[in-house]
Amino acid sequence: MISEPVSLPPLSLSRADARDAELERVHGDTHRRWWWGLAVVSIVSAVVVRVVVSRSAVAPRTPWDENGLLQMARVIAGQNDVPPMSGAGYFPGFSFFIAPVWWFTDHAPTVYTASLWIAIAFGLGAYVPLTLLARRMGVSTPQAIVAAGVVMLLPALTANADYVLSESALMFWVAWAAVAVFAVWDKPGWGRMVLTVAAVLMAFLTHARALLLVIVLVIWLLGFLRRSARHALLGLALLLPGALAVQTIAKTLTDAVLIGEFRQNELVLNTLASTNPSLLLQVTLTQTWAQLVGSLGLIAVGGVVLTAWTFRDLARWRTLGPSAYVFGAGLAAALLSFAAWSGPAAHFRGTWPRFDSWVYTRYIDPFVALVVLVAVTALIRKLSGRVIAIAIAASTAVVLATVYWAARPIATWGSMDGPVNASGVLAFTRFLPREPFPLPHIPTLTNGGRFWVIASIVVLASLVVMLVLRGRPRALAAALVIGMSAHSLAANPDQARETPDNLQYGVERAESVAGNEVAIDFALGCDSVSGFQRAQALNWIGFWFSPRDVNAVDPATDDFTAEVVVACMGWDDEAEQRDARLLEGSENYGYGVWILPGEIQDALAAEGAFRD
Repeated sequence: MISEPVSLPPLSLSRADARDAELERVHGDTHRRWWWGLAVVSIVSAVVVRVVVSRSAVAPRTPWDENGLLQMARVIAGQNDVPPMSGAGYFPGFSFFIAPVWWFTDHAPTVYTASLWIAIAFGLGAYVPLTLLARRMGVSTPQAIVAAGVVMLLPALTANADYVLSESALMFWVAWAAVAVFAVWDKPGWGRMVLTVAAVLMAFLTHARALLLVIVLVIWLLGFLRRSARHALLGLALLLPGALAVQTIAKTLTDAVLIGEFRQNELVLNTLASTNPSLLLQVTLTQTWAQLVGSLGLIAVGGVVLTAWTFRDLARWRTLGPSAYVFGAGLAAALLSFAAWSGPAAHFRGTWPRFDSWVYTRYIDPFVALVVLVAVTALIRKLSGRVIAIAIAASTAVVLATVYWAARPIATWGSMDGPVNASGVLAFTRFLPREPFPLPHIPTLTNGGRFWVIASIVVLASLVVMLVLRGRPRALAAALVIGMSAHSLAANPDQARETPDNLQYGVERAESVAGNEVAIDFALGCDSVSGFQRAQALNWIGFWFSPRDVNAVDPATDDFTAEVVVACMGWDDEAEQRDARLLEGSENYGYGVWILPGEIQDALAAEGAFRD
């Protein structure tokens, strides 16, 4: 049994500075009124930034990730014959929380808006566990709220307010899992261990990527055997079958909405198998650099403190303390992302280069947000200049290696396949070039690579500010709240939605003569469009045309049962055989609305609605 289990982040790398827990909390009892005021400002800022970011979210940005969650929610809500969709599949944890929306309305735009605010509520809800976690790191309650507020203002978290995605809920459960780990370490108990396992399993049910939390918790529980063997065994006994149950639930629900099977695990394994060692080093540098940019350097400070904390606890207790869990989660997420984007094919969309893959932060963000929290709490408690100096030195090394080696062959004019993929660098994308230029090249302030240089200067300047203000925690905390708020607002992914407006016009034109909602058949067999366009059209109409009955039909094997068919624009030969006619002005994604013979076609023909 381990006595004196209190574990707090070190403020110095010197053994002589190993003060007891009460002395380490001394700064929590001063200037309380000022700290409460800043706490309120941080909360208001987190809410306001999310409201601003969410203004453009009137429909899904991507008909894969978002629509997959929304369609699974329909299945959970008890709807039958949910239209199928194309995709690799997504874990359904968040879908359980938005499923009740479908009980009250099946109007797709309304469902989307309600689901968006549920996602935002989850995002803001992470404030509570992050604050509790900061309290366990040795700061007072208002200071903990401020520290949590800085984390809540990270662009990686605020950008999620523009989407109905699992990431906000994932951050919520990741934070609660960390709180539970600290609680069960502090005072082992049956209930605390059950809650720890439950939080990790909820994170896993929310996103397949959280499998890494399951693995990290297994390793941590093996170390916890030294702290409390019976509680560790209980955790292992609950965790392993629980993880299998999550896999079963996820497969059942994804199979209910996908045309194919769940393939995310297969895609990850295939990507890992194609990892290139040189690309691995390059991606490690560029994605680490992106994390520095997204956190304004806080990730470096937190990384130094957390590493020292983990190894200090290991030396003290000869086992893994709670800091090791946070360390393991962040490290595992980073390694997974580095490896996942280290295959040559990962950096192209067809023949066009991708840029977001090099600075991809989405896979890492929810897990390393805890590392940023470690940094902010340590800075509030007057972190030593030596630790910050080490963080500056490490950051400088990453910046130089990235700018002068890793970035040289990267096409910065490539696609940003979704702003949330690289939300950490969005504030600086205004400095990206619009046109291709010869590669490789060395980025400077005056050429097409200035994006790398400007963002790097901001990161290093931010770290210098932390060093200068290290003895003035109130001023530093205020600077972090203001700076991160500005960073997130500058990173606002204000973006257009590619809703199927023309297809919807065509369907509504048919309904105007039918006098009621019409059923829609979607023609799967069209060779004149790409697989991407086919999936885009199918996924959009399956959700956006709710509550209409939408069916996917393979004309080679099945007959159409609806008079209204969404088929590709190159469907002319088959349309001629079926006497189908194309509604003028109904094209989206290479698809249009075709009307088969019947009363609807006759009425529309009389109105001159068809393309000649």
